[in-house]
Amino acid sequence: QQQQQQSQQLQQQSQQQLQRRQNEHDDAQQMIDKIQRSATNSSLSISNSLSSDGLHFEPTISADSSNERIYRLRRFFALAMFSMVCSASAYDAAWYQKDPLTWHQRYVMIAPAIVAVIATILFLLCLKRQSYAIVAKFWVGGIPSILCFTLWLADLIMTMHGEDSWAVNGIGEIKAANLYYFTWASIVTAGLQMMSYVKMLLGKTAAEDTITLVWGVMAKVSFVAFGAATHVWYNISTSCKDESMEGTSIPFCRRTMFALIVGFVG
Repeated sequence: QQQQQQSQQLQQQSQQQLQRRQNEHDDAQQMIDKIQRSATNSSLSISNSLSSDGLHFEPTISADSSNERIYRLRRFFALAMFSMVCSASAYDAAWYQKDPLTWHQRYVMIAPAIVAVIATILFLLCLKRQSYAIVAKFWVGGIPSILCFTLWLADLIMTMHGEDSWAVNGIGEIKAANLYYFTWASIVTAGLQMMSYVKMLLGKTAAEDTITLVWGVMAKVSFVAFGAATHVWYNISTSCKDESMEGTSIPFCRRTMFALIVGFVG
Protein backbone atom coordinates (compact mmCIF):
# COMPACT_ATOMS: atom_id res chain seq x y z
CA GLN A 1 0.00 0.00 0.00
CA GLN A 2 2.85 2.37 0.80
CA GLN A 3 4.40 1.67 -2.61
CA GLN A 4 1.08 2.35 -4.32
CA GLN A 5 0.70 5.61 -2.43
CA GLN A 6 4.24 6.64 -3.38
CA SER A 7 3.64 5.84 -7.05
CA GLN A 8 0.41 7.82 -7.00
CA GLN A 9 2.20 10.78 -5.44
CA LEU A 10 4.92 10.59 -8.11
CA GLN A 11 2.30 10.50 -10.86
CA GLN A 12 0.56 13.53 -9.36
CA GLN A 13 3.85 15.42 -9.12
CA SER A 14 4.74 14.60 -12.72
CA GLN A 15 1.30 15.68 -13.89
CA GLN A 16 1.67 18.93 -11.97
CA GLN A 17 5.08 19.54 -13.53
CA LEU A 18 3.68 18.87 -16.99
CA GLN A 19 0.81 21.23 -16.27
CA ARG A 20 3.20 23.97 -15.11
CA ARG A 21 5.34 23.54 -18.23
CA GLN A 22 2.26 23.68 -20.41
CA ASN A 23 1.17 26.88 -18.67
CA GLU A 24 4.63 28.39 -19.09
CA HIS A 25 4.61 27.49 -22.80
CA ASP A 26 1.18 29.07 -23.24
CA ASP A 27 2.33 32.21 -21.45
CA ALA A 28 5.43 32.44 -23.64
CA GLN A 29 3.35 31.97 -26.79
CA GLN A 30 0.96 34.70 -25.70
CA MET A 31 3.89 37.02 -25.01
CA ILE A 32 5.32 36.35 -28.48
CA ASP A 33 1.94 37.06 -30.07
CA LYS A 34 1.68 40.34 -28.15
CA ILE A 35 5.17 41.41 -29.28
CA GLN A 36 4.37 40.62 -32.91
CA ARG A 37 1.11 42.55 -32.77
CA SER A 38 2.77 45.53 -31.12
CA ALA A 39 5.58 45.53 -33.74
CA THR A 40 3.01 45.41 -36.55
CA ASN A 41 0.99 48.22 -35.03
CA SER A 42 4.16 50.29 -34.52
CA SER A 43 5.25 49.90 -38.13
CA LEU A 44 1.79 50.83 -39.35
CA SER A 45 1.69 53.89 -37.12
CA ILE A 46 5.13 55.01 -38.32
CA SER A 47 4.11 54.53 -41.96
CA ASN A 48 0.90 56.47 -41.40
CA SER A 49 2.73 59.28 -39.64
CA LEU A 50 5.26 59.54 -42.47
CA SER A 51 2.47 59.58 -45.03
CA SER A 52 0.57 62.28 -43.11
CA ASP A 53 3.73 64.39 -42.84
CA GLY A 54 4.37 64.14 -46.59
CA LEU A 55 7.48 61.97 -46.12
CA HIS A 56 6.06 58.85 -47.73
CA PHE A 57 8.31 57.74 -50.55
CA GLU A 58 6.72 56.58 -53.75
CA PRO A 59 7.43 53.00 -54.84
CA THR A 60 9.74 54.18 -57.58
CA ILE A 61 12.76 52.12 -56.55
CA SER A 62 12.62 48.57 -57.81
CA ALA A 63 14.31 45.48 -56.42
CA ASP A 64 17.46 46.24 -58.44
CA SER A 65 17.50 49.88 -57.34
CA SER A 66 21.15 49.60 -56.38
CA ASN A 67 22.21 48.81 -59.94
CA GLU A 68 19.89 51.47 -61.32
CA ARG A 69 21.40 54.01 -58.95
CA ILE A 70 24.90 53.17 -60.17
CA TYR A 71 23.86 53.47 -63.82
CA ARG A 72 22.15 56.80 -63.27
CA LEU A 73 25.10 58.02 -61.21
CA ARG A 74 27.49 57.27 -64.08
CA ARG A 75 25.22 58.80 -66.70
CA PHE A 76 24.77 62.03 -64.74
CA PHE A 77 28.53 62.26 -64.27
CA ALA A 78 29.21 61.60 -67.96
CA LEU A 79 26.54 64.10 -69.03
CA ALA A 80 28.04 66.78 -66.77
CA MET A 81 31.55 66.18 -68.15
CA PHE A 82 30.46 66.08 -71.81
CA SER A 83 28.39 69.23 -71.41
CA MET A 84 31.29 71.05 -69.77
CA VAL A 85 33.58 70.14 -72.67
CA CYS A 86 31.03 71.39 -75.22
CA SER A 87 30.44 74.63 -73.34
CA ALA A 88 34.19 75.24 -72.99
CA SER A 89 34.74 74.51 -76.70
CA ALA A 90 31.97 76.92 -77.65
CA TYR A 91 33.41 79.66 -75.42
CA ASP A 92 36.83 79.07 -76.95
CA ALA A 93 35.43 79.41 -80.47
CA ALA A 94 33.54 82.57 -79.50
CA TRP A 95 36.71 84.07 -78.00
CA TYR A 96 38.51 84.00 -81.36
CA GLN A 97 35.51 85.09 -83.46
CA LYS A 98 35.63 88.69 -84.58
CA ASP A 99 32.02 88.92 -85.79
CA PRO A 100 29.18 89.52 -83.31
CA LEU A 101 27.68 86.37 -81.86
CA THR A 102 24.31 85.20 -83.15
CA TRP A 103 21.60 83.85 -80.86
CA HIS A 104 22.36 80.34 -82.16
CA GLN A 105 25.95 80.65 -81.01
CA ARG A 106 24.92 82.06 -77.65
CA TYR A 107 22.56 79.14 -77.15
CA VAL A 108 25.34 76.67 -77.98
CA MET A 109 27.43 78.27 -75.24
CA ILE A 110 24.78 78.64 -72.54
CA ALA A 111 22.65 75.49 -72.92
CA PRO A 112 25.47 72.98 -72.24
CA ALA A 113 26.48 74.98 -69.16
CA ILE A 114 22.92 74.76 -67.81
CA VAL A 115 22.82 71.02 -68.46
CA ALA A 116 26.19 70.59 -66.75
CA VAL A 117 24.91 72.33 -63.61
CA ILE A 118 21.71 70.23 -63.50
CA ALA A 119 23.59 66.97 -64.10
CA THR A 120 26.18 67.82 -61.44
CA ILE A 121 23.50 68.48 -58.81
CA LEU A 122 21.70 65.22 -59.60
CA PHE A 123 25.02 63.35 -59.62
CA LEU A 124 25.79 64.57 -56.11
CA LEU A 125 22.32 63.52 -54.92
CA CYS A 126 22.89 60.03 -56.34
CA LEU A 127 26.02 59.47 -54.26
CA LYS A 128 24.03 58.40 -51.18
CA ARG A 129 21.14 55.98 -51.03
CA GLN A 130 19.02 58.28 -48.86
CA SER A 131 19.20 61.19 -51.30
CA TYR A 132 18.83 58.85 -54.29
CA ALA A 133 15.43 57.82 -52.94
CA ILE A 134 14.38 61.39 -53.77
CA VAL A 135 16.15 61.51 -57.16
CA ALA A 136 14.51 58.22 -58.14
CA LYS A 137 11.16 59.99 -58.22
CA PHE A 138 10.06 61.07 -61.67
CA TRP A 139 9.29 64.65 -60.71
CA VAL A 140 12.77 65.10 -59.16
CA GLY A 141 15.01 63.15 -61.54
CA GLY A 142 12.81 62.48 -64.56
CA ILE A 143 11.66 66.01 -65.39
CA PRO A 144 15.21 67.48 -65.25
CA SER A 145 16.40 64.59 -67.43
CA ILE A 146 13.74 65.39 -70.03
CA LEU A 147 14.70 69.07 -69.82
CA CYS A 148 18.38 68.21 -70.40
CA PHE A 149 17.53 66.06 -73.41
CA THR A 150 15.33 68.81 -74.87
CA LEU A 151 18.09 71.39 -74.45
CA TRP A 152 20.57 69.09 -76.12
CA LEU A 153 18.22 68.23 -78.96
CA ALA A 154 17.90 71.92 -79.84
CA ASP A 155 21.66 72.31 -79.41
CA LEU A 156 22.28 69.39 -81.75
CA ILE A 157 20.14 70.92 -84.49
CA MET A 158 21.93 74.26 -84.22
CA THR A 159 25.37 72.70 -84.00
CA MET A 160 24.98 70.28 -86.90
CA HIS A 161 22.74 72.27 -89.24
CA GLY A 162 23.23 75.93 -88.42
CA GLU A 163 24.78 78.28 -90.95
CA ASP A 164 26.86 79.87 -88.18
CA SER A 165 27.90 76.57 -86.57
CA TRP A 166 31.37 76.30 -85.07
CA ALA A 167 31.40 72.49 -85.37
CA VAL A 168 30.73 71.85 -89.09
CA ASN A 169 30.70 73.76 -92.34
CA GLY A 170 28.00 73.96 -94.98
CA ILE A 171 28.46 70.38 -96.27
CA GLY A 172 28.97 68.75 -92.90
CA GLU A 173 32.77 68.72 -92.68
CA ILE A 174 34.05 68.90 -89.10
CA LYS A 175 35.69 72.15 -88.03
CA ALA A 176 35.81 71.69 -84.23
CA ALA A 177 36.21 68.03 -83.24
CA ASN A 178 35.56 68.49 -79.51
CA LEU A 179 32.34 70.38 -80.12
CA TYR A 180 31.17 67.89 -82.74
CA TYR A 181 31.87 64.59 -80.99
CA PHE A 182 31.00 65.65 -77.45
CA THR A 183 27.68 67.04 -78.69
CA TRP A 184 26.78 63.58 -79.93
CA ALA A 185 28.04 61.98 -76.72
CA SER A 186 25.97 64.40 -74.65
CA ILE A 187 22.68 63.86 -76.44
CA VAL A 188 23.10 60.07 -76.42
CA THR A 189 23.80 60.12 -72.68
CA ALA A 190 20.89 62.49 -72.02
CA GLY A 191 18.59 60.26 -74.09
CA LEU A 192 19.56 57.14 -72.15
CA GLN A 193 19.02 58.92 -68.86
CA MET A 194 15.64 60.22 -69.96
CA MET A 195 14.56 56.74 -71.12
CA SER A 196 15.42 55.25 -67.71
CA TYR A 197 12.80 57.52 -66.14
CA VAL A 198 10.26 57.24 -68.94
CA LYS A 199 10.21 53.44 -68.79
CA MET A 200 9.71 53.69 -65.01
CA LEU A 201 6.77 56.03 -65.60
CA LEU A 202 5.22 53.74 -68.21
CA GLY A 203 5.91 50.58 -66.22
CA LYS A 204 7.69 48.79 -69.03
CA THR A 205 9.07 45.27 -68.61
CA ALA A 206 12.58 44.23 -69.66
CA ALA A 207 11.44 42.82 -73.01
CA GLU A 208 9.33 45.89 -73.71
CA ASP A 209 12.27 48.11 -72.77
CA THR A 210 14.43 46.41 -75.39
CA ILE A 211 11.80 46.80 -78.10
CA THR A 212 11.21 50.45 -77.20
CA LEU A 213 14.95 51.11 -77.21
CA VAL A 214 15.40 49.53 -80.65
CA TRP A 215 12.56 51.54 -82.21
CA GLY A 216 13.77 54.68 -80.50
CA VAL A 217 17.28 54.24 -81.87
CA MET A 218 15.92 53.61 -85.37
CA ALA A 219 13.78 56.75 -85.20
CA LYS A 220 16.67 58.83 -83.87
CA VAL A 221 19.12 57.61 -86.51
CA SER A 222 16.58 58.19 -89.29
CA PHE A 223 15.83 61.69 -88.00
CA VAL A 224 19.53 62.56 -87.87
CA ALA A 225 20.18 61.16 -91.35
CA PHE A 226 17.23 63.05 -92.82
CA GLY A 227 18.20 66.30 -91.09
CA ALA A 228 21.85 66.07 -92.11
CA ALA A 229 20.98 65.20 -95.71
CA THR A 230 18.49 68.10 -95.86
CA HIS A 231 21.15 70.50 -94.60
CA VAL A 232 23.71 69.28 -97.12
CA TRP A 233 21.20 69.34 -99.98
CA TYR A 234 20.26 72.91 -99.12
CA ASN A 235 23.89 73.94 -99.61
CA ILE A 236 24.68 71.92 -102.76
CA SER A 237 21.36 71.99 -104.63
CA THR A 238 22.49 74.81 -106.91
CA SER A 239 25.70 72.96 -107.78
CA CYS A 240 23.76 69.82 -108.62
CA LYS A 241 21.77 71.74 -111.23
CA ASP A 242 24.89 73.27 -112.77
CA GLU A 243 25.74 71.33 -115.93
CA SER A 244 29.39 72.44 -115.83
CA MET A 245 29.82 70.57 -112.50
CA GLU A 246 28.33 67.34 -113.81
CA GLY A 247 31.53 65.34 -113.64
CA THR A 248 32.29 66.06 -109.98
CA SER A 249 29.08 66.96 -108.19
CA ILE A 250 26.56 64.45 -109.55
CA PRO A 251 27.76 61.40 -107.52
CA PHE A 252 27.73 63.47 -104.34
CA CYS A 253 24.28 64.81 -105.20
CA ARG A 254 22.95 61.30 -105.77
CA ARG A 255 24.30 60.10 -102.45
CA THR A 256 22.70 63.06 -100.72
CA MET A 257 19.34 62.34 -102.36
CA PHE A 258 19.65 58.69 -101.35
CA ALA A 259 20.28 59.77 -97.74
CA LEU A 260 17.18 61.98 -97.92
CA ILE A 261 15.02 59.08 -99.05
CA VAL A 262 16.42 56.61 -96.49
CA GLY A 263 16.06 59.11 -93.64
CA PHE A 264 12.51 60.03 -94.62
CA VAL A 265 11.39 56.41 -94.96
CA GLY A 266 13.06 55.48 -91.67
